[in-house]
Amino acid sequence: MSRISSVVVTPIAFRDPPLLNVSGVHEPWALRSIIEVTIEDGRYGLSESYGDEQTLSQLQTVASRLVGVDVFHLNELKSIVEASVSHKSQESGIELAPGTNQATTVPRIFAAFEVAFLDLMGKITERSVCDLLGGKVRDAVPYSAYLFYKYGRHQFSQDDWVDAWAKC
Repeated sequence: MSRISSVVVTPIAFRDPPLLNVSGVHEPWALRSIIEVTIEDGRYGLSESYGDEQTLSQLQTVASRLVGVDVFHLNELKSIVEASVSHKSQESGIELAPGTNQATTVPRIFAAFEVAFLDLMGKITERSVCDLLGGKVRDAVPYSAYLFYKYGRHQFSQDDWVDAWAKC
């Protein structure tokens, strides 16, 4: 009932203005992947991850080895990820683009599937994922955000409010 029958990794791209962030100015497109893990009774769990070529290749490699795995067996998932992804140059710590540091390959690829597994566990047990992780701690989480545009004016919008945000 909780064994995987199929895994689909779908690359997506969406417009993302070239904002200046901690990793520099990125391309005008954000590349991501959607992971859909389906079990024998037709229920599915979803997740998302990076969508660069290297990550997509690693996700596809792991996905091809997950049919028949029980979604409650996270240790088996971790073993499959560790055996499947490249461990070249993990000591170097070089990160050419966000999410490409070789030292984070195993946890990054594991997490992409773990979230879909947890989604399925929640559906199977009819419990929220926060219950599966030990229970809800708070109702809201405060956060802050900032934007720094690469250009003098935001080139993707003529609205004045966009530049007002850049001056905040």
